[in-house]
Amino acid sequence: MGFTFAWYRITVEVPATIGGTALAGSRVWFETNIDNYGEIWIDGKIDRSTGVIVGLNAQHRVEVSGSAVVGARHVIACLVGNGPLAEPRGGIFMRYATLAFESPG
Repeated sequence: MGFTFAWYRITVEVPATIGGTALAGSRVWFETNIDNYGEIWIDGKIDRSTGVIVGLNAQHRVEVSGSAVVGARHVIACLVGNGPLAEPRGGIFMRYATLAFESPG
């Protein structure tokens, strides 16, 4: 069994509010847990210092926007690779993928 990989991609739009909390100006993060190797691309670009994930079930977060604009769309793409020794064989592991919003200040 050889190295297995896959791409996941989603387009997200920043809403005006979540649960009554205004999001304009918030810092936006993409949070995930990938096993064994991953690359997180935001709007077609990768920051090699923060967008590369290496490790067993490594939790990771990458900034999507430093100041959210309501209605802005962002494309998040994840390259996920799983080595030949993984169990179950040939599986792709991306345990979760969420967006987190942090209030400015």
